[in-house]
Amino acid sequence: MTANIPDYSTWSRDDLIDQTHRLACRMSHLAGDPMCTLERRHGVAARYHAAYAALLVMTEPFDAEARARMDKARQWHLDESERHERLALGLEAPAGRRAGVPCN
Repeated sequence: MTANIPDYSTWSRDDLIDQTHRLACRMSHLAGDPMCTLERRHGVAARYHAAYAALLVMTEPFDAEARARMDKARQWHLDESERHERLALGLEAPAGRRAGVPCN
């Protein structure tokens, strides 16, 4: 399984807003689905964070402090996207778990 993260840098702002909303709704739905695997949940979360980071690139901050906060938030979303992709691929163990031990 891979997270199959699209190249969100080519998407329009409206499409990114729609995509982040869809993915947030999907994450909420999957969280309550007992048949959903953690790998699938992490794959959706990886795409959500990547899309949100791309959306932040399009944001025009109103001052230097806002730019610093935006850059920090963008980097956090990129880091989270990479972390969730590693979790989806089984390359990293979730917090409190040992690598190689199934979560389900």
